[in-house]
Amino acid sequence: MLGNAAVRFANLSQIDSDAATSGTGSAGIEFETKRLVVRVMYVTGSAREINASEGDAGFGRSILIPNTAPNSFWFDARTNIWRGLGPRAYFNASGSTWKSSDPEAAVGTPEALPRQFDVTQISFGASLSYMLDLSRAAGINDQSIHLIFDAGYGLRRVDADDATLIAGALGSNNQTFHGFEASVMMRVNALRVSAGVPIFGGDVAGLSGPKFVLTLGVEGSFYDIVSPSRDRQAFVPGDD
Repeated sequence: MLGNAAVRFANLSQIDSDAATSGTGSAGIEFETKRLVVRVMYVTGSAREINASEGDAGFGRSILIPNTAPNSFWFDARTNIWRGLGPRAYFNASGSTWKSSDPEAAVGTPEALPRQFDVTQISFGASLSYMLDLSRAAGINDQSIHLIFDAGYGLRRVDADDATLIAGALGSNNQTFHGFEASVMMRVNALRVSAGVPIFGGDVAGLSGPKFVLTLGVEGSFYDIVSPSRDRQAFVPGDD
């Protein structure tokens, strides 16, 4: 069983509470063999609210980075086919409450009042992954140091009962966005530091075009179950 806590920044030119997602905490399980690592995580916490004017980057930014909303489900599978190289895929489903208002509306008019509605967000990604075990390469037995590279395809979709509300909030009639994702992660024992560049199509502030995302987090194991019938040296990059 695993525990994870992280905070992500999607706008490094202005690192503040508006540029960062809320800090998230999650718990889940991980299954590991020599060739496969599968993890299922659940982000805990109260429902997330996104409050911004129509067309603001806050709505798009909340779609950009998966697995940041409380009560969110995350599935991730990574394989080692040859010397740390193999395919990887992830899936995330979450829900949020959006509150939007028309920035051009006159004060006191109905359009200037926040409109609240619930949205469902789906994130999917498939990529080629490479994991390098730096501690093993350096002959360090008492530390766990890995460098992980991912590059591939990403998809985001957002739905609500009334599609016109989403169109107003995002400033776009599109509800599905897809494009290229690339990232590199350094894992040093419990510490996780990653940098990514997602490039999604469309014309949505905070989501479309090249973005730089920085993630800082820690992860630890609550409880380990190890089968006595197999070697614990599972999923070792560098093995054929």
